[in-house]
Amino acid sequence: MKKLFVIALFLGTCTTIWANPTPIKKPIFQKSIVADSLDEFVGEYKMSEYFASYKVTKDGGFLYGEADSYGNNKLLKQKEADTYVSTSSYGTTVIFLRDAITKKVMGVKLLLQGNEVIGKK
Repeated sequence: MKKLFVIALFLGTCTTIWANPTPIKKPIFQKSIVADSLDEFVGEYKMSEYFASYKVTKDGGFLYGEADSYGNNKLLKQKEADTYVSTSSYGTTVIFLRDAITKKVMGVKLLLQGNEVIGKK
């Protein structure tokens, strides 16, 4: 009798588990949300000196920056807000500047070999 009870209990537990599986939770950060937020940085920035423009594009969920026609370089996100480092041989730090009221990206600051260059979108 005890064996029958144990078997029934076991089968009942298995049936409950199979009938009510735990739902799989989706991650909070989805790639599309992160990739879409990069769109605000994309555009052409008119530079104050050294070169005419700095163009930022997005491809495959990553940002790329190009000064005039010197070639595209991937921009790597840093811990600081709106800050990236270029994979160019110069290792330029790219800081996107926002309007204090609207919080929209209005410009860019490039830290290039000890120089600071500002550009407007």
